[in-house]
Amino acid sequence: EYMGDSELQLMFKQEGEVTIKERIPRGTGSELRYILVSAISGGSCMLLTETVYFPLDSLKTRMQASSSGVNYVSAAQKVSKFSGISTVALGAFPSAFVFFSTYEGMKSLLSKGPFGGSSSALEDGWRHSLAGALAEVSQNLVLNPFEVMKQHMQTGLSRGLFATARDILECRGPRGFYVGYTSLILREIPFTSIQMPLYELLRKRKQQEMKRGELDILENGLNGAFASAFAGFLTNPIDVIKTRMMMQRKRVYTNTFDCLRKTLAKDGPSKLLSAAHIRSFNNGLAGFVFFGLYESLRTGVLGPELSH
Repeated sequence: EYMGDSELQLMFKQEGEVTIKERIPRGTGSELRYILVSAISGGSCMLLTETVYFPLDSLKTRMQASSSGVNYVSAAQKVSKFSGISTVALGAFPSAFVFFSTYEGMKSLLSKGPFGGSSSALEDGWRHSLAGALAEVSQNLVLNPFEVMKQHMQTGLSRGLFATARDILECRGPRGFYVGYTSLILREIPFTSIQMPLYELLRKRKQQEMKRGELDILENGLNGAFASAFAGFLTNPIDVIKTRMMMQRKRVYTNTFDCLRKTLAKDGPSKLLSAAHIRSFNNGLAGFVFFGLYESLRTGVLGPELSH
């Protein structure tokens, strides 16, 4: 027996139309299993997609970090576009595991008590946005050190994981691993608040259109691609600021807003759209692979009656 509004289920047919309602497993054991499977599936898929599309991410980082004073695209020509991939191998799974366990857990919590009771698009949207925002805050506590090291390696500032970690410690101390955390949060919360509710809405609409509760890997992938590409483009300006904050060896910017001010003054407003096409394309491809595989993995383990 199920209740709440965590995942979509085909409820009933009436006069040729399908009504889709969101539900979650009842019972602590079932809920924990559901959250754990979602977290493992999310972590596995994130590791795969981050690895496959790493060269595109390297190009995006070099373009965004470049300024009128230094061109990292040219300066890092001899640096492999796979430089820094070790940070993905170490950080992608645990950070995504934290994200999806928090996201699904918060969706479950927000579907109960005074927060639950409605499955309208608006009610579902704010629950998904809030769950995603809280998940990002948790995830980025794990992700930020790996993100900092990755971008230093992608631009050729350091070579090798341990050498990069040593250089950051020598230049900024332990706090250096969390430089840019605020800008990362300011990027990820809007990104997730757009991506996840839009993906959930597209999935629900597709289920209603197809008159079935379970979508195939292509349908889930296309929904994920559109939601991810759209969110990626809209949040590109803060991604540029995040990249520049994390690239600091010495303290150039006092905070995120100082970085924004100096970027606008030195490189102009157009810099905030630097590599927006690559970020959108990369996010779209990654979203296609990620959500297609993610839903398929969950369905394979949980069965369609729980995963959708």
